[in-house]
Amino acid sequence: MVVHIVTFNARGLRDPNKRKKVFQKMKKMNVDVVMLQETHSTAEDSPLWEREWGGRALFAHGTNMSRGVAILCKQGLDLEIEHLVVDEEGRFLILKAKLNGIPYLLTNIYGPNTDNADFFIRVFNDIADVPCDNRIIAGDFNVVLGNKDYFGAQNEHANRRSKAIIHELMEEYDLIDIWREMHTDRKEYTRHQNRPRCLSRIDFFLVSRSIRGNCTKSEILPGVISDHSMVVLKLKDVVNTRGPGQWKLNVALLRDAEYLELIKQTIRNQVDIHTNGNDHDNPPPDLLWDTIKSVIAGVTISYATRKKRDRDKQKKDIENEILDLHRKIQDPLCPAQVYAELQEAQGRLNEILNLEIEGAKVRSKVTWAKYGEKCSQFFCNLERNRSQKKTVTSLKLADDTVTSNHTNVMKRMNMKRYDFS
Repeated sequence: MVVHIVTFNARGLRDPNKRKKVFQKMKKMNVDVVMLQETHSTAEDSPLWEREWGGRALFAHGTNMSRGVAILCKQGLDLEIEHLVVDEEGRFLILKAKLNGIPYLLTNIYGPNTDNADFFIRVFNDIADVPCDNRIIAGDFNVVLGNKDYFGAQNEHANRRSKAIIHELMEEYDLIDIWREMHTDRKEYTRHQNRPRCLSRIDFFLVSRSIRGNCTKSEILPGVISDHSMVVLKLKDVVNTRGPGQWKLNVALLRDAEYLELIKQTIRNQVDIHTNGNDHDNPPPDLLWDTIKSVIAGVTISYATRKKRDRDKQKKDIENEILDLHRKIQDPLCPAQVYAELQEAQGRLNEILNLEIEGAKVRSKVTWAKYGEKCSQFFCNLERNRSQKKTVTSLKLADDTVTSNHTNVMKRMNMKRYDFS
């Protein structure tokens, strides 16, 4: 199935006739999800506007004269809402939901007219707090991303600091401007101002690079009673199954005495098995070394899996112990010993959590961390982002064509015909 999403700055929807025209246009286009900016809605408008739309409507209200954003979902859409962040100033909505059973993180933004880079940092921090690989961020950013996206009396759009920050955030979160990705050299604009003459593409979609292959169409279409155009995105709601990754040794095991002794014994055993004192029958040294490395990898994976299973069980047991002790301290007559036991159990849990964070640091290849900083969420987000960046979503073939078909990519990667050196 194809998910059809539209972003549109409506420039006010308080007029019932205009609102009806916008809603009818979206229904006629058979849009699944509509992201609206400058709705000028208030809390009192929500019930009526949702009835008029006919499907699910989510709002972040501004005033009856400014701001306000909304996400409208088509009636009958297979929608399962998991998390919602609503900006009190009516400038953004963050929705984590399953559409047709596929998880997406949808963010609707109405950026400030002023060059307020801190606004985008705040929004992206909120986005990072909601884990999801399939990110779609859309709206009126009031920022142009490139030279081809602006024409006017000035040499460039005024919001330069915001532009620089958005580019940094796109790099950090591995996002792409999907319309520009599909229309590399085209000059087309989403806002048209006559006096003074100014054309700009400030309405756009940013999507996770990992779902680039699922995006089938992005285009700019005329708006409805607004100086902004609509931007359309269509994507196949296909979940790409990740292929096998490359195994790497967890170097923390090299500080584990039990593991080191196991590896020493494994090497001795392999040497005994493959050598018998007769040089003519012994395998070449390079072949013996490759065999030993292969066996070590298998032994290491088995050992690390067992250790993780044991640690997970220990963590679960401690969490249950803490829960039980927490219930006990609700009693005003609870003895002081219980508080001591609770503190001791929390200390043991904290040691396990510290090990998990250290693992996240290693996997994310971070070599620095500020002493004492509570950075667990940062490293977990960074690890997830690096994992997405390492995922191969498209391949350039020998005939210079590019395939983004997931099945073809998986098949060709498994054939190992590519040199990534």
